[in-house]
Amino acid sequence: MQGYLSIGQVSKLKDISIQALRLYDREGLLKPAYVNQDNGYRYYHVSQFLIIDIIKYCKQVGIPYSQLKGAFLENNIQYTISILIEQKVKALQEIEALKIAVDDIEAIENQLNLLKAENSSGEPYIKYFPSRYFLSASCSIEPTPEEIEMAFINLGIVQKHDNLKGTFESGLIHSIENQTIKESQVYTCVKNFGNKKSKLIKFFPKGNYLCLNYKTPDKQYALKKLYDFLLAKNINNATIIDIESIGYIFYPHHYLRSLQIFFPDVSTKSEE
Repeated sequence: MQGYLSIGQVSKLKDISIQALRLYDREGLLKPAYVNQDNGYRYYHVSQFLIIDIIKYCKQVGIPYSQLKGAFLENNIQYTISILIEQKVKALQEIEALKIAVDDIEAIENQLNLLKAENSSGEPYIKYFPSRYFLSASCSIEPTPEEIEMAFINLGIVQKHDNLKGTFESGLIHSIENQTIKESQVYTCVKNFGNKKSKLIKFFPKGNYLCLNYKTPDKQYALKKLYDFLLAKNINNATIIDIESIGYIFYPHHYLRSLQIFFPDVSTKSEE
């Protein structure tokens, strides 16, 4: 029969299993164009190939057979369009979720880069950062671990209330005057602003930052090194960001942290 192919031929040509074609038949999605009454063999016409392609695509994007059956049996164009629009919205949401996942992976990767050997020499280096937005809460000048944990819990409550997505960066902010910490805050970075009404949202400006990585027992030594650098530049007041690296997962007692000072005109070795 010209233009007719057996179920096996259609299976190979359209890369679809015989079981799937039989399922489409049972579900009423795609009936064979001809069935041999003597042996029960199914045959499909080439004009049905487009329908097979549509069913395969709809299955790929998650449209259930029940909706497809209704569209095909009723020949309802508007109903079919509504199904496609609904699935398009779901696909766009999945794409957005994947973009967020990629951003999160990059954020974790950036944090792990703090552990790289070339950043652990104990010498200052320059690194460019985009604008970083954060929530913060006041704490003691040298807060205890318990105080820091409680501050993070409270910031987490605000973050959830205002629908703010975190970026895996957190730590302490120290206000320095004449080589002395005068004020400290706990902070956690966010990458969206929810209802945008939280008075706690602040930002670190984009630009070059003077960075110095240190192991947790050596904070005072690292601060002294930054103080000496600032003193050489005749700078008495500054804000130092003390970033909590996720390195504590790997090295709980001697993991790297990073001190940063916004310093667009600073001159030392550069890192892209």
